[in-house]
Amino acid sequence: MASIVTVSGLLDHAFWTRKNGYLPLSASLNPADEAQKLRHIPQIHFFEKNDSLITPDISRHFLQAATFTHAERIAVEAKHNSGWEQAWPALLSDKITSLRQMQHNPAP
Repeated sequence: MASIVTVSGLLDHAFWTRKNGYLPLSASLNPADEAQKLRHIPQIHFFEKNDSLITPDISRHFLQAATFTHAERIAVEAKHNSGWEQAWPALLSDKITSLRQMQHNPAP
């Protein structure tokens, strides 16, 4: 079974460009446009709560685009481009392992 895991993911670039006053991206796939198709895939979106580049509202906005059956947003004590390597072992053992177990033992 498939799953989606993102780390400071730009999950809705249309929202991000509007919010920041940037020119829209062209010829770039936008995950938020596919949210309905992704709603049954288990997913975890890690974000840094003080990230000034990919702000926490990006993943929140993405998860509002559809009714997901299993999706989590998890704040991590890291910076956009550093600190993840220290956080990853705990995230892997706590969150990713439980996601994999859920995939192998789905609820009835």
